[in-house]
Amino acid sequence: MAYDRSEPRNALIFKIGSIVVLCLIGVKLGLDSYFVSVNEAVAAEKLPATHEPLVQLREGEQKHLTQTGMPITAAMAELAKSRPADLAPQPSEDLGPLTGWSKAPKKALAVPSSGELAACKASAGHEARLAQEKELQKHGGSLSFNDIDFVPGTDKVDGTKPSSAAALQELVAFSQGCPELTFDITGHTSKEGAADKNLKLSEQRAVAVKKALVAAGVRESAIGATSGAGSTKPAVAEPDPDSEEAKKLGPEKLEALRNVNRRITINVTKHCP
Repeated sequence: MAYDRSEPRNALIFKIGSIVVLCLIGVKLGLDSYFVSVNEAVAAEKLPATHEPLVQLREGEQKHLTQTGMPITAAMAELAKSRPADLAPQPSEDLGPLTGWSKAPKKALAVPSSGELAACKASAGHEARLAQEKELQKHGGSLSFNDIDFVPGTDKVDGTKPSSAAALQELVAFSQGCPELTFDITGHTSKEGAADKNLKLSEQRAVAVKKALVAAGVRESAIGATSGAGSTKPAVAEPDPDSEEAKKLGPEKLEALRNVNRRITINVTKHCP
């Protein structure tokens, strides 16, 4: 068996490799040039027939920005002369590209006050309440109004509290949702006092609310039955007045529970079409 023991032809290999690399570079340059020309041709086809002035304007802009030492403000003024007022370049007040976000002026974060937070929460709750009333008008159901406050032990609406007037006005607006809407009114009390007196008081309060609505312009035929449930249908569990559980809760928490149970409930008997 014969072996080729001649020296490798390094010079020839180097030449061939160089020629291949140069050819590849030439092919790449040719393809780049081809794609550039194709893109320019496509862009030219999409331009309107009167694009020459636009091309000249663009070339002039490039010349002003790249081939002179004119300040940018002066260049903008020159460009504005050849353009309509609404297309004239305007200086930007955005410092981000120039200084970076870390160097931009820092503004203290505005922290809302407790009053603003409470107002925001109340507004959100009011919007949710209105949405709930809209659903009630369309599909029926029942809804409680525990913001209608009465003078303790009586059926007289407490006019000194703005919340009572606002709740009555809200109920008036609900009542006038459509001509077909009808509903019943039921009064509820807390567990304070005797059960029979609470039952009678809740009936009287339901009648008082009906009279207030009619006086405010609600048609009387929209209001059906008025009744009282006393403390038999609480919205939340409430301990008996003299029980150990009531003593453990304390006066404030106990009163909060009672305020939830002291309410007027409306039950839609005919909803809007």
